[in-house]
Amino acid sequence: MFRNQQPRKMSDQALREAGMLPNKVVSHTDDSKPRSQRELMAQIAKNILQTVPEELRNPWKTRAEALVVQNRQGRIDQYLTQELRKILATNTQTGEVDWQRTHNLRVRFQDTIDNRRNMQTRPGRPIG
Repeated sequence: MFRNQQPRKMSDQALREAGMLPNKVVSHTDDSKPRSQRELMAQIAKNILQTVPEELRNPWKTRAEALVVQNRQGRIDQYLTQELRKILATNTQTGEVDWQRTHNLRVRFQDTIDNRRNMQTRPGRPIG
């Protein structure tokens, strides 16, 4: 720096970015109107549910996704398992998947496949 030269002054924006000045933007999220006890409990429950893993929130989804179709030798039948996974039961009002009903439908599909394999269409010729 030269003898008679003034030090450079940083702009307000540069000072804010460097963390030397507080932001002027003030948030008013905390000073809202008072909420009822029910609204507060709903918010707390929502926050708690977000921290819980998906398989604990909805165990029916885990059960429904774990189902597979096996052939007579005990190997997984990839094609029929893929068809099984396409079966979904949705709630008509909300549009969300109802995993308990989906699980029940998929189990029924498994039972149907097993019954068809055990039946015989022609003497001596099993299906599957």
